[in-house]
Parts: sequence; structure tokens; C-alpha cells
Amino acid sequence: MPCCKIHALVNWSGGDEHRTGIGSSGHSSNHLLRRIGRSCRHEAPTEAGGERWVYCHSVRPRHQDRRLEVAGNSVGIQSGRDTTVNQGLSPTDLRQIIETLAAQLPAYAAVAREIVEARLKDFEERVLERFVNPQTARSEAFKDPDFQYLLGRAQHAYARSGDKVIRDTLVDLIAQRSKQSDRNRLALGLNEAVERASVLTSNEFAELSLAYLFRYTRERTPSQDALVTYLNTRMAPLLPEISESRSSYAYLESLSLAAIGLAGINLMEMFKTNYGGLIAKGVSMEEIKAHLPDGKKDVFNGSPLVRPCLNDDTKFQFNALDRETFHETATHIGLSKNELDNVWNAQENTVWSKEEMIHNLSPRVPTIGELFRLWESTPLNVLSLTSVGIAIGHANLVRISDFRADLSIWIT
Repeated sequence: MPCCKIHALVNWSGGDEHRTGIGSSGHSSNHLLRRIGRSCRHEAPTEAGGERWVYCHSVRPRHQDRRLEVAGNSVGIQSGRDTTVNQGLSPTDLRQIIETLAAQLPAYAAVAREIVEARLKDFEERVLERFVNPQTARSEAFKDPDFQYLLGRAQHAYARSGDKVIRDTLVDLIAQRSKQSDRNRLALGLNEAVERASVLTSNEFAELSLAYLFRYTRERTPSQDALVTYLNTRMAPLLPEISESRSSYAYLESLSLAAIGLAGINLMEMFKTNYGGLIAKGVSMEEIKAHLPDGKKDVFNGSPLVRPCLNDDTKFQFNALDRETFHETATHIGLSKNELDNVWNAQENTVWSKEEMIHNLSPRVPTIGELFRLWESTPLNVLSLTSVGIAIGHANLVRISDFRADLSIWIT
């Protein structure tokens, strides 16, 4: 069956004929079609800007030369079937659309007002809940103009976003700010934190909290069970929101909440330093004595400073969470700092490797492997926080867990 092609667009202006790809003038359309040498049908002429346009469709056999030449200010179109050329919306169409939208704006505004009022009421209730307990917030702060301004900014932020994470984080920041009666760095930092928190996503909240948790805090966990609880309740809830996109961390940097550095923090070294007493494989009493000077090799005999190893009851370990605690509790036995370091190093050399840590804790902390993967594959390991970033990370950690450390420890 023949293939229908748009062959020529003929334009008559005055008495001359101008057409694309065919050099002829002063002929009628029928003569033009005969000159082309193909049978063809043409639509009725249309008027456009005082000119008459005729669309001619020629029927060509398949496999014939289909080259089309186009002159200036013309558009050539070829297709294997009927072709529709859409010239866009007319001014009349556009005007009708705008008028329709304008008529709907009052209804949209009414819906938006209802949403805003509901969010403001929700936010007010959350704030009042925190201020009922004088241990968590100070109601006298409502007399402070600066606090009132900050409260208004927090309300606007939640009214605009409706994000529950932002709401709860802002409520904690407001409560923390209410405790500051002076215009100090902590108060100013919290003011800035409220402004910045309103433009963060759940990714940035989680990243700030995880960096804060492992870079700036150390949990005094007295047992391995406590360490497991610590990881499951404070670390694990953050991991699903950690972004692997570098743009999330660059965004934190652009808001002056964090800085992406060059030197990273080795997560396993952090565990070894902070929780070495819980993840060591233990040493023999002979190894302890081998690291002591003559005349002091028996100082740990029968001492409560030594106990059976938590991970291997055939060996021993020091009864301390970390090196600092060991120094504090062993000062009375007559060993110098260097001598205490020597025996602690003997134990620290037996601390689990990363692979052993993941293997041993995975049954009780299923996300421990994912923690190491994200820490090592994203900028988390090189992310240092500003005071405002710490304030937001702290507030988000309070939101998701039982974390209740005083923020003034980090911002003074």
C-alpha cells in the first residue's frame, strides 16, 4: 500500500507562489500537482495573516527517495501516516485557564488556612506538654521578647512544612532555649539551631545525630548488655535515614552546621578507646606480670582491679571500661602512669577486630554491620560539627531515644 507523505506546503503571497523544495511560480495548485507528477489530494486553503496556505499530501511508493529540502523560515515534516502539527495554546485558551485558576484561589487559600491552623494547634500542644514539667523547660522564658520571637519562628517553620521530625526537634530546641536566661553562646546557638532545623530533611537530622553520637559522646556502659542496649536504642534508629549521597553532607556544610574534613575517625578505634574493657579477648596473669617491673609483678594478685574476661572466662581483664577509668581506679596500687599504660596496652592488643566486632555483636545488634558500612562509605567519618550542628544533633537524639545529656557540656 502506498505511503502517505506531506510533500509540500504552498504559500501564495500576492501573485507569486513560494513553496519549499520545488522551484516554480505563477501556477495553480492543480498545475503544481501535475508538475510534481504524483496523484495527490489537498485540503481547502486556510487563511493565516492575509496569506493562503494549502497543505498538499503526495502519495509516494515505498522505498522512493524521501529527501526534503527546507528554505528559510519554513519547517519540513515527514511522516508515514497522517500528521498533526500543534502550534500551542492560543491567547484565548491561556486567558480561560488563568481565569479558571483565579476563580479557584479563594478555595485553595481556605484549605491552606485550615491546614495552618491545625498545625499551629498541634505545635502549641506539644510545647505546652514540655513546659508542664519545670525540669524540662522554664515557663518564665515566655516573658523574654527574644524567646517569643524564636517561638514564632518555630511555629512558622512547622506550619510551612508539617514535618513531624521538624516539629519534635523544634519543640526540644525551644525547651532547651527556655532554660537560658542570659544572652550567652548557648542561647544564641539554640536560636540559630531553630532557624536551621526548619530547612533540614530527615537525612540531615540523622547524619548530625550519628556524627554527634560517636564523635562527641561516650556512654559509660558498665556491661556488654548496656552497650548492646545503647547501640540498639540510639544508633540503630538513625541508620535508615542516613543518606549515601554526598550532596546531603555538602548541604550541611553550606548551612554552617558541619565541615567535611580530610582526616577521618576510625570507628573501630573509637570503640577500642571508649569501650575496650567490654570487647577484649583477655590476657593471662603471666602476660600481665610480664609487663610489670621487678618488685611490682604481684600488685594485681587478688586485686578487684582484675576480673575474669567477659568474652573468655579462661583469661583475665582489668575491671575498667577504658584506659581513663583504669588510671583513675588504679592510682593507689603504686604503679606509675607509664606502668599502668604498659599493662593496659597488653589488654588493648586483644580487642576485637572490626570483623570480630560485627560477627560477635550481630546476633544482638543486627545493624552493627550496616553502621560500619555507612560510616566508612559516606562523609560521616570526616564530618565535624559546629556548635549549631551539635545542638540540632543533640535535639534529634533526644527525640528518638532516652538520651538526656545536658547540652551545656558541649556548648558553653
